[in-house]
Amino acid sequence: MKRHLSQRLLAAAALPLLVGGCAVPVSVTEGETAAAPANERVELSEIKVRVLAGKAPEAKPSETAAARPCAGGVGQGALAALEVTPGPGTANVAWYHSGDTSVVGYRLTATSQNLPDGEQPELRWQEVAAPEGCTKVVATVTALERTTPYVFSLDAVRVTALGDTVLSPVVARSSIVSTN
Repeated sequence: MKRHLSQRLLAAAALPLLVGGCAVPVSVTEGETAAAPANERVELSEIKVRVLAGKAPEAKPSETAAARPCAGGVGQGALAALEVTPGPGTANVAWYHSGDTSVVGYRLTATSQNLPDGEQPELRWQEVAAPEGCTKVVATVTALERTTPYVFSLDAVRVTALGDTVLSPVVARSSIVSTN
């Protein structure tokens, strides 16, 4: 009984791993389960596996995906990544403008990760106009403290169908980057 239970347990555990191209016939009688009672020990030395030779499906290389930074853009609620190149007290921050005509500009800020005690300094926002079409945008943030870690955040300024200007808070963010 233990031997058959051990074989069923192996079959249930190994089947998902073996299905990736090898034809391995495994069967469990209908109505039976392959679970062992919690207090039963399964001896692996009792398990035998029979693998039948077969022909695996021919593997074909998938098409190499080309980078398409503006394909579809970033939807509301999703964050894109900012590419940050730090300098001495400055940082060049890059992102892709998707060509979305409802985006008329961006607001960029850097938040120091060296937080002082008490009241936090007010964020300084840098306005960046949205270019036409799909293109990479690069903005330089200046007046940063040297050798200080920052997180850069980007908000989009959009125009609604009614002509109202609205802010889409944080459409892109960087990881922590330290200035030189």
